[in-house]
Amino acid sequence: MKIIELFNQINLGREEIDKISNEIEVHNSKHTGKKIAKLSSEANIDTINILQMPFIGRAIGIANGTNYLDNGNLYPLSIDENAMRYAMENLDRFFRRRKDKSIR
Repeated sequence: MKIIELFNQINLGREEIDKISNEIEVHNSKHTGKKIAKLSSEANIDTINILQMPFIGRAIGIANGTNYLDNGNLYPLSIDENAMRYAMENLDRFFRRRKDKSIR
């Protein structure tokens, strides 16, 4: 599966991939010793790495209209660890649903 296919299925589009890549580029310009690979919409989902997850989590949050990991608004997605966890939880739910459908 390509990244664009995954993102489309979780209601993110090419614009979000471009935005994530731009945010990664800004991050890389500020942190030259800690470069993060940019996302490519045509790349396989296996190329997504853990360092990209905070950026993906924030994009999912924007698409879902939320800025927090929790309903109590204690864990903002502006903090990388929270955004990473949010992305992982959303992607985990997506792949579990997909797996459940394929079993039937």
